Amino acid sequence: MSNRHNHLLSFAVAVAALGSAGAMAQTMGFGCPTPGTKITNSAGATVVMGKQEGFFCKADHSAFGAGEVYAMLYYFNPTRRRDPSVAKYIDPVAAERIWPLTVGKRYTGKATLGGGTYTLDYAVTGTETLATPMGPQPTFVVELNESGTDGYTAKQKWWLSPTFKYVLKGEFSDSRGANVKISTTGIAGP
Repeated sequence: MSNRHNHLLSFAVAVAALGSAGAMAQTMGFGCPTPGTKITNSAGATVVMGKQEGFFCKADHSAFGAGEVYAMLYYFNPTRRRDPSVAKYIDPVAAERIWPLTVGKRYTGKATLGGGTYTLDYAVTGTETLATPMGPQPTFVVELNESGTDGYTAKQKWWLSPTFKYVLKGEFSDSRGANVKISTTGIAGP
């Protein structure tokens, strides 16, 4: 699978884990949705959330099977996550360093994957109330700007719910023409 497909897949699956909230706190701590929570998205996928292990949330995706959502931002097949080439990519990126979410917080990491070196700049850029099928929901907005030594660039943006502990909306675009937008269309508790 190409790096572009990996990015799109990670993005789409992470966004498949989407949700509602109450009053907006100044900080959002990391946590996974309650095991058994069933989430549907605008791409027609369903994700059933499992237990939390550190910054990984177990999940069963209707299109991709069993896997893990990393730091609520990336989806990995458990076998692939343990692959040394992928582990080299995850460790230096360390998306969990953006947690807990606080407006203004940033983290920049460098990673090597497929012979290229990438700079990943994460930032918590603000809060926003989204109109969703579940009603208005307060969220933290996280943005990622990625650039590679090969000229590749990508932008991702996530709206994370403090109440549901996952992404309500996501956007991905890159220098190769990708432009993906996805959102939650439903959620059911266990």
